[in-house]
Amino acid sequence: MKTKTINLLSILAAFGMLGAGTLAIYNEEYLYAAIGIYFISKGFFVFSLMQKLQHKSSCNCAH
Repeated sequence: MKTKTINLLSILAAFGMLGAGTLAIYNEEYLYAAIGIYFISKGFFVFSLMQKLQHKSSCNCAH
């Protein structure tokens, strides 16, 4: 996975977490939806973090 894609996924995850938090604060009826959005975004964040670590380790081994 390219670095630009990984960075875009990190940004998308951050906005998803912010959106979920805002939704949970301002609209209590959508609390479960906000929790779901948060955990999906958190999964994207962890996935992008793992890809960054894998990319860094593969670059260090090649040199």
